[in-house]
Amino acid sequence: MNNNFVFFNSQFMRENEACIGVRNVAFNYGLACFEGIRAYWNEGKQQLYVFRMQDHFFRLLQSCKVLRIDIP
Repeated sequence: MNNNFVFFNSQFMRENEACIGVRNVAFNYGLACFEGIRAYWNEGKQQLYVFRMQDHFFRLLQSCKVLRIDIP
């Protein structure tokens, strides 16, 4: 079972539920932004710890700005 989530069409969903059309510009020409945001689950504290979230998110926003991709 795939437990990975993506942000697609202004919402979070399971990765295997996200679909694009074959005429999508990003699909055909490789136009996209990617930034990995890693988090670690602490079982003892029942808490998720995100590694350098602000730095990664800022880089994602900057990449989107360069490609004129609006982030809501």
